[in-house]
Amino acid sequence: MSIQECLRGANQLTESFRQDRRPSIGKVSRNDITDFAPELYARAMAVLQKHNYGPLFTPESLQKPTIEMPGIAGGASWSGAACDPDTGVCYISSVALPYTATLVSSFVPNTGYISKMAL
Repeated sequence: MSIQECLRGANQLTESFRQDRRPSIGKVSRNDITDFAPELYARAMAVLQKHNYGPLFTPESLQKPTIEMPGIAGGASWSGAACDPDTGVCYISSVALPYTATLVSSFVPNTGYISKMAL
C-alpha cells in the first residue's frame, strides 16, 4: 500500500470521528473556552481578556502577551508518522500546546525587540 493510500484512509477515519465542537488548531477564540460551569467560563474569559489572541500568526505586542496556538512546541510532532498498510491508517502525532509571547526590548544593540516566551 502506498503512502497516498494510507493518507486517504486516515482522512476517511478522521472524518468519521469529527464532532460539532472540535479543538481549534492554529487559532484561539472564545469558542475554545471551557463551558463546564458558568463560574469557570467567567474566570477563563477574565484570563483570556488579559491576552492578545486570534488566528494563526497573530502578531506579538508590547502591551500584553499574545497566545500562540500551536506554540513553539506544537503542530505536527518531530516523532514523525506511521502508516499501517493492513488498515490503510496513517498516524501523525500532533501537539496543541499554547504558549504566550510578548515583545520586550532587546539587550543586544541595534536589534529593537525580541520575543519573550512563556507557557
